[in-house]
Amino acid sequence: MKKIYLLGLIATSSLLFAACKNNNSVNKNSNSSKEKSENIMTKKSSKKVASIALKKKKESESISKAESESKIKLEAKNKTITSNSSSQNSQFTSAQSAQVQPSSSSPISYDENTLTGFLNKYGMSPVAYKIKYEGMSEYDALKSTPNDMKDSGEMQTEYMMDQGYLDHNGQPTNKTQQNAEESTESSSSDGGN
Repeated sequence: MKKIYLLGLIATSSLLFAACKNNNSVNKNSNSSKEKSENIMTKKSSKKVASIALKKKKESESISKAESESKIKLEAKNKTITSNSSSQNSQFTSAQSAQVQPSSSSPISYDENTLTGFLNKYGMSPVAYKIKYEGMSEYDALKSTPNDMKDSGEMQTEYMMDQGYLDHNGQPTNKTQQNAEESTESSSSDGGN
Protein backbone atom coordinates (compact mmCIF):
# COMPACT_ATOMS: atom_id res chain seq x y z
CA MET A 1 0.00 0.00 0.00
CA LYS A 2 2.89 2.25 0.67
CA LYS A 3 4.00 1.81 -2.92
CA ILE A 4 0.61 2.78 -4.29
CA TYR A 5 0.49 5.73 -1.94
CA LEU A 6 4.03 6.74 -2.96
CA LEU A 7 3.26 6.33 -6.67
CA GLY A 8 0.05 8.40 -6.24
CA LEU A 9 1.99 11.05 -4.39
CA ILE A 10 4.67 11.15 -7.11
CA ALA A 11 2.05 11.28 -9.87
CA THR A 12 0.15 14.03 -8.08
CA SER A 13 3.37 15.96 -7.43
CA SER A 14 4.47 15.68 -11.03
CA LEU A 15 1.03 16.80 -12.24
CA LEU A 16 1.12 19.75 -9.85
CA PHE A 17 4.65 20.57 -10.91
CA ALA A 18 3.67 20.39 -14.61
CA ALA A 19 0.62 22.55 -13.95
CA CYS A 20 2.69 25.12 -12.10
CA LYS A 21 5.27 25.10 -14.87
CA ASN A 22 2.55 25.62 -17.49
CA ASN A 23 1.02 28.36 -15.39
CA ASN A 24 4.41 30.13 -15.11
CA SER A 25 4.88 29.71 -18.84
CA VAL A 26 1.43 31.18 -19.54
CA ASN A 27 2.13 34.05 -17.10
CA LYS A 28 5.50 34.68 -18.75
CA ASN A 29 3.87 34.66 -22.20
CA SER A 30 1.07 36.95 -21.06
CA ASN A 31 3.60 39.25 -19.36
CA SER A 32 5.75 39.18 -22.45
CA SER A 33 2.80 39.96 -24.75
CA LYS A 34 1.64 42.62 -22.30
CA GLU A 35 5.10 44.22 -22.37
CA LYS A 36 5.16 43.99 -26.16
CA SER A 37 1.75 45.65 -26.46
CA GLU A 38 2.84 48.35 -24.00
CA ASN A 39 6.01 48.89 -26.04
CA ILE A 40 3.97 49.08 -29.23
CA MET A 41 1.54 51.53 -27.60
CA THR A 42 4.44 53.61 -26.30
CA LYS A 43 6.04 53.64 -29.74
CA LYS A 44 2.73 54.53 -31.39
CA SER A 45 2.07 57.36 -28.94
CA SER A 46 5.60 58.70 -29.33
CA LYS A 47 5.21 58.54 -33.11
CA LYS A 48 1.87 60.31 -32.80
CA VAL A 49 3.39 63.02 -30.58
CA ALA A 50 6.28 63.41 -33.02
CA SER A 51 3.83 63.56 -35.92
CA ILE A 52 1.75 66.24 -34.18
CA ALA A 53 4.89 68.23 -33.34
CA LEU A 54 6.05 67.97 -36.96
CA LYS A 55 2.62 69.02 -38.19
CA LYS A 56 2.60 72.05 -35.86
CA LYS A 57 6.11 72.96 -36.96
CA LYS A 58 5.10 72.76 -40.63
CA GLU A 59 1.99 74.87 -39.95
CA SER A 60 3.99 77.54 -38.15
CA GLU A 61 6.59 77.53 -40.93
CA SER A 62 3.90 77.90 -43.59
CA ILE A 63 2.23 80.70 -41.62
CA SER A 64 5.51 82.55 -41.17
CA LYS A 65 6.35 81.99 -44.83
CA ALA A 66 2.96 83.36 -45.91
CA GLU A 67 3.37 86.36 -43.59
CA SER A 68 6.83 87.12 -44.96
CA GLU A 69 5.60 86.75 -48.55
CA SER A 70 2.68 89.10 -47.95
CA LYS A 71 5.03 91.56 -46.24
CA ILE A 72 7.37 91.44 -49.24
CA LYS A 73 4.45 91.94 -51.64
CA LEU A 74 3.16 94.87 -49.59
CA GLU A 75 6.62 96.48 -49.50
CA ALA A 76 6.98 96.00 -53.26
CA LYS A 77 3.54 97.50 -53.83
CA ASN A 78 4.36 100.48 -51.59
CA LYS A 79 7.64 101.03 -53.45
CA THR A 80 5.79 100.91 -56.76
CA ILE A 81 3.19 103.40 -55.61
CA THR A 82 5.86 105.72 -54.16
CA SER A 83 7.94 105.65 -57.32
CA ASN A 84 4.83 106.23 -59.43
CA SER A 85 3.86 109.35 -57.51
CA SER A 86 7.27 110.86 -58.13
CA SER A 87 7.21 110.08 -61.83
CA GLN A 88 4.09 111.15 -63.76
CA ASN A 89 5.28 109.36 -66.90
CA SER A 90 4.82 105.97 -65.24
CA GLN A 91 1.61 106.92 -63.45
CA PHE A 92 -0.44 103.86 -64.31
CA THR A 93 2.09 100.99 -63.96
CA SER A 94 1.23 100.13 -60.37
CA ALA A 95 -2.43 99.92 -61.23
CA GLN A 96 -1.67 97.67 -64.21
CA SER A 97 0.25 95.25 -62.04
CA ALA A 98 -2.34 95.39 -59.24
CA GLN A 99 -5.39 94.91 -61.47
CA VAL A 100 -6.47 91.62 -62.97
CA GLN A 101 -6.19 91.78 -66.73
CA PRO A 102 -9.58 91.23 -68.37
CA SER A 103 -10.02 88.62 -71.06
CA SER A 104 -9.38 89.78 -74.59
CA SER A 105 -12.63 88.24 -75.86
CA SER A 106 -14.74 90.69 -73.83
CA PRO A 107 -16.62 93.32 -75.89
CA ILE A 108 -16.06 95.91 -73.12
CA SER A 109 -13.15 98.27 -73.73
CA TYR A 110 -10.33 98.24 -71.16
CA ASP A 111 -8.04 100.53 -73.13
CA GLU A 112 -6.70 102.92 -70.50
CA ASN A 113 -5.92 105.53 -73.17
CA THR A 114 -9.64 106.29 -73.44
CA LEU A 115 -11.86 107.63 -70.66
CA THR A 116 -14.37 104.78 -71.04
CA GLY A 117 -11.68 102.10 -71.01
CA PHE A 118 -10.00 103.68 -67.99
CA LEU A 119 -13.32 103.82 -66.13
CA ASN A 120 -14.02 100.18 -67.02
CA LYS A 121 -10.58 99.02 -65.91
CA TYR A 122 -10.04 101.04 -62.71
CA GLY A 123 -13.58 102.02 -61.74
CA MET A 124 -12.70 105.71 -61.54
CA SER A 125 -11.58 108.55 -63.78
CA PRO A 126 -7.87 109.31 -64.28
CA VAL A 127 -8.28 112.48 -62.19
CA ALA A 128 -9.80 110.55 -59.27
CA TYR A 129 -7.11 107.88 -59.65
CA LYS A 130 -4.33 110.48 -59.43
CA ILE A 131 -5.90 112.05 -56.34
CA LYS A 132 -6.47 108.74 -54.56
CA TYR A 133 -3.37 106.71 -55.46
CA GLU A 134 -0.75 109.31 -56.35
CA GLY A 135 -1.58 111.83 -53.64
CA MET A 136 -2.02 114.75 -56.04
CA SER A 137 -4.16 117.76 -55.19
CA GLU A 138 -7.39 118.05 -57.16
CA TYR A 139 -6.05 121.02 -59.14
CA ASP A 140 -2.77 119.28 -60.05
CA ALA A 141 -4.63 116.14 -61.09
CA LEU A 142 -6.99 118.16 -63.28
CA LYS A 143 -4.15 120.11 -64.89
CA SER A 144 -2.04 117.00 -65.61
CA THR A 145 -4.91 115.13 -67.29
CA PRO A 146 -5.83 115.81 -70.94
CA ASN A 147 -9.37 117.10 -71.59
CA ASP A 148 -10.40 113.97 -73.50
CA MET A 149 -9.68 111.96 -70.31
CA LYS A 150 -11.89 114.17 -68.07
CA ASP A 151 -15.62 113.94 -67.56
CA SER A 152 -17.79 117.05 -67.86
CA GLY A 153 -17.93 117.64 -64.09
CA GLU A 154 -14.13 117.61 -63.86
CA MET A 155 -13.89 120.11 -66.73
CA GLN A 156 -16.38 122.39 -64.97
CA THR A 157 -14.46 122.11 -61.71
CA GLU A 158 -11.20 122.98 -63.48
CA TYR A 159 -12.88 126.00 -65.12
CA MET A 160 -14.24 127.16 -61.74
CA MET A 161 -10.76 126.84 -60.22
CA ASP A 162 -9.20 128.77 -63.11
CA GLN A 163 -11.80 131.55 -62.72
CA GLY A 164 -11.20 131.72 -58.94
CA TYR A 165 -14.62 130.47 -57.84
CA LEU A 166 -13.06 127.36 -56.25
CA ASP A 167 -9.71 127.02 -54.51
CA HIS A 168 -7.23 124.28 -55.51
CA ASN A 169 -8.91 121.84 -53.13
CA GLY A 170 -12.35 122.38 -54.71
CA GLN A 171 -13.72 124.58 -51.91
CA PRO A 172 -15.76 127.73 -52.72
CA THR A 173 -13.89 131.03 -52.46
CA ASN A 174 -14.99 134.57 -51.54
CA LYS A 175 -15.48 135.29 -55.22
CA THR A 176 -18.23 132.66 -55.32
CA GLN A 177 -20.01 134.27 -52.40
CA GLN A 178 -19.69 137.77 -53.93
CA ASN A 179 -21.00 136.49 -57.25
CA ALA A 180 -23.98 134.87 -55.52
CA GLU A 181 -24.78 138.12 -53.70
CA GLU A 182 -24.54 140.14 -56.94
CA SER A 183 -26.85 137.75 -58.79
CA THR A 184 -29.35 137.90 -55.89
CA GLU A 185 -29.31 141.71 -55.95
CA SER A 186 -29.73 141.89 -59.70
CA SER A 187 -32.62 139.41 -59.70
CA SER A 188 -34.41 141.31 -56.92
CA SER A 189 -33.98 144.61 -58.76
CA ASP A 190 -35.24 143.03 -61.98
CA GLY A 191 -38.21 141.61 -60.15
CA GLY A 192 -39.09 144.99 -58.68
CA ASN A 193 -39.55 146.63 -62.13
